[in-house]
Amino acid sequence: MISEAKKPWLRLTPTMKRVAKDNKAQIIVEIPVVQFLEITTTPEMFREILDQAHTLQKYNRWAKIGDDDDFYQHVNKGRNADNKEYGSIIMPFLKIYLDKNGIGQIKGHEGRHRAAALLKSGQEYMPVALMITPYDGMFPNVYNDIYMITSEHMPNYVVGQYDKNIYATDKWKVIDGDMQSVVRNRML
Repeated sequence: MISEAKKPWLRLTPTMKRVAKDNKAQIIVEIPVVQFLEITTTPEMFREILDQAHTLQKYNRWAKIGDDDDFYQHVNKGRNADNKEYGSIIMPFLKIYLDKNGIGQIKGHEGRHRAAALLKSGQEYMPVALMITPYDGMFPNVYNDIYMITSEHMPNYVVGQYDKNIYATDKWKVIDGDMQSVVRNRML
């Protein structure tokens, strides 16, 4: 697995994985860090985010703090009125809308600054949760049926969120291909 080959690595906590599943993520993949930044930014934003990024160690500390259930309700980093540091509970993600041709359109994301920190530290891949929305008609309209997206539904190509370029997903490696997140429980 790529994540074992080269350190430092972005910390993923059980809380982050639980929140990803609660947010309807179906698949966790490792994708090239540069590609994550390309599909979620413009060239100008790419440079700006590289300049703004904290160190990887700081993001990993926030992840460790966020894994404490006392901090579960606090999304992202920051400090409260008592100057107590909040933890991060959201892992990097991509929201992808599939079309009938199997091409995914990036519609939302989280994790660009962590990607920049990984890039600065020499890491080539990063973990990302995928939240895939199926196109209308992808699943049959059957009474009381439950449908789930798995790694079999992962798009072969994605369109960038801002630049509209098409990127191949052949270098994406599945870490968890079946998180058992229900896409639709169809009850007529």
